[in-house]
Amino acid sequence: MPRFLSSLRVRLLLLVLVTAVPGIGLVLYEEFEQWQLATDVSRQQALHVAHEISREHERYIEAARQLLMSLAQLPDVRKFQADSTGPFFADILRQFPSYTNLGTAKANGDLFASGLPFKAPLNIADQPYFQHALKTRDFTISKYQIGSLSGKPSITIAYPAVDKSGAVQAVVFVGLSLDWFKTFLATLQLPNDTVITLSDHDGAVIA
Repeated sequence: MPRFLSSLRVRLLLLVLVTAVPGIGLVLYEEFEQWQLATDVSRQQALHVAHEISREHERYIEAARQLLMSLAQLPDVRKFQADSTGPFFADILRQFPSYTNLGTAKANGDLFASGLPFKAPLNIADQPYFQHALKTRDFTISKYQIGSLSGKPSITIAYPAVDKSGAVQAVVFVGLSLDWFKTFLATLQLPNDTVITLSDHDGAVIA
């Protein structure tokens, strides 16, 4: 037997260590299990919050889409009646502060009515959301941007007014404020120090 193992003290220490190892292993295993459980719970909570935010965003977008579909059918919009359409849009903005602006442009991009005042002439033909609405003749959503008239961060939703022949007569659009994000988060019961980031499909952080 090696000399260092012949010592009674050393053998007693080894005996204690061998006896304690299973207990230490059990404690470490239980700690790992608790950590794993806490991680799983946190992940599930995060997914739940993400789904809730996604559903609220979808409702927000759908409400705007329904509004634009209705406005696109108005005779005053299709006949470019700025005197009546502008004040009507302004009244909607007062009722729905979550909208940064509401407007409509001719097929060539010339803006002829807006809920916010503007200096004519103003053309939005270069805006991707406008071009996409013309091309698809359907509902379209812009990327995050700063509203040219409102000066506020928003996303713009557009919808074309199409005649019976399929030609686009006008495009109506609405700017959606990002304030809904903070307002909705205030209704959720989130843990302290929670950080939530909203980004678009290009990865740009918008809130």
